[in-house]
Amino acid sequence: MSLTSDEEIDSSESEDEVSKVAHNLRDELIMSETSSSSDSAFAGTLPPPPMNEELEPIDYFFSMVDKKSIALLTDQSNLSVLQTNPSKPQLNRTDPNFDRAHKVRPLLNIVKENFIKTDKEEKLSVGEQIIPFKGKSIMKQHMPNKPNRWGYKMFLLAGGESGICYDFILYAGKSDKQEYGFCTNIVLDLCATVPRAINHKVYCDNYFTTIRLQVELKKLGIYTVGTVKPNRLTDLTMKNKKELSSEDRGAMDHRIAEVDGVTLCVTRWYDNNVVNCLSTLHDCEPLYPAERWSSQQKKTYTNCKTECYKNL
Repeated sequence: MSLTSDEEIDSSESEDEVSKVAHNLRDELIMSETSSSSDSAFAGTLPPPPMNEELEPIDYFFSMVDKKSIALLTDQSNLSVLQTNPSKPQLNRTDPNFDRAHKVRPLLNIVKENFIKTDKEEKLSVGEQIIPFKGKSIMKQHMPNKPNRWGYKMFLLAGGESGICYDFILYAGKSDKQEYGFCTNIVLDLCATVPRAINHKVYCDNYFTTIRLQVELKKLGIYTVGTVKPNRLTDLTMKNKKELSSEDRGAMDHRIAEVDGVTLCVTRWYDNNVVNCLSTLHDCEPLYPAERWSSQQKKTYTNCKTECYKNL
């Protein structure tokens, strides 16, 4: 069965739509705050993706889901109606090309290519998202802390300020790729299309952040900031929760380390609980005031936090 139409698809209009979006992202927004460090200043020529009043959500939709996507959906829907057995033959699981999402992979690839065409802003964010689905599927995931707990899991690279998606990976199950570990490999794959050595900044939570991830991205000229799980900070001696809590909320401890020639800063900040931050962009200074609510004293008071926590 062919996955594409036999007729030639005129994609000139969709390409114009993509060009229109890219043009607006390039020309109509002003760059937001710049980094205080000249070494980490953004060297790209593009401003962050804009909040353009002329572009509606439907405009972005048609720039990403173009005529080629619609033609593919139409062809496959027609074939599914005509044939008696619409299921496609699946490869053996031991085959290196095995893919649980093989039926929708052609469509995903078209949409993914359109996302990648959009020029990326300075600050980027990596996260996970659930596409709601409650039917039967071996790829269905359960994430109890998400608004939609059941569905397909997607890993996204999005604009830190605009929220525009630049790349995605559909989670279809565990892979055999174990070079750096699952979380690190996911982020490296998402950042594969991020321009090198122009000081993009990537922000992520403690699910993704590892020392190896930040080292590998820094070697590519991409700065990283993220909260990190304590068990990923091996061989590092810092004040524990009890010691920090004795100094009251706002207490901090930090360490500077070098791994494979890359300097990293680990900051431990005590708020309602201990929060660990790992960064190749910020150090422990300068400090910024942070208003916090005290449930015991029933009032708001001010303590300090670093640039790392200010940007997360």
